Amino acid sequence: MEEFTSELFAKAGFEPEEFEELNKELEPVIWDYILTKLIEKMTPAQQNEADNLLDNDDGEGFHELCLKAIPDYDDYFAKILKDFEEYYLTEIQNDEDDEDEWEEDNTK
Repeated sequence: MEEFTSELFAKAGFEPEEFEELNKELEPVIWDYILTKLIEKMTPAQQNEADNLLDNDDGEGFHELCLKAIPDYDDYFAKILKDFEEYYLTEIQNDEDDEDEWEEDNTK
């Protein structure tokens, strides 16, 4: 995950010395996003099983369930990361645009 976030932060224009702190903040958000997207692809029974596995910190069991429950799991996982990247970079750009507007409004 660290390789993904480092590339993401670089694309967003952050400096490498900022990556560690940014990663601490963003990694839980990414994992929540990933888990939500994976669980959405499961049947209700599989969702209950996934919840139980996650509640018991059984990441290996959860991964095995995902492989069984989600056709083309690897491709779908890659799509989840790509979708998150697009969302994050769009949000960063929107934040920069908002800051630029604020500066323009407050420096006149």
